Amino acid sequence: MTSQAEPLVNLMNYYRDRIESHEHERRHWYQTLDKLRLPQDYVHKLDWEIKKRNEEISEMNRVLKDSHIALFNTREELKQIKEGN
Repeated sequence: MTSQAEPLVNLMNYYRDRIESHEHERRHWYQTLDKLRLPQDYVHKLDWEIKKRNEEISEMNRVLKDSHIALFNTREELKQIKEGN
């Protein structure tokens, strides 16, 4: 009976080794992934900051354009008042 059980024991040992190897590899990849998470969080934060800055720049450009229009209108009114006098 031991001669029949020996191939099964060998087969069980083989698959046990395969499972242990897989578990070791899986832990390694999870550790690698965890190391990448921090930089990814940092990149996301930077992307968000860039987005906010671009929105601020757009708003400032809009306000600047509005002030240029207001200045032009004021100069035109002043010009018309001077011409009227």
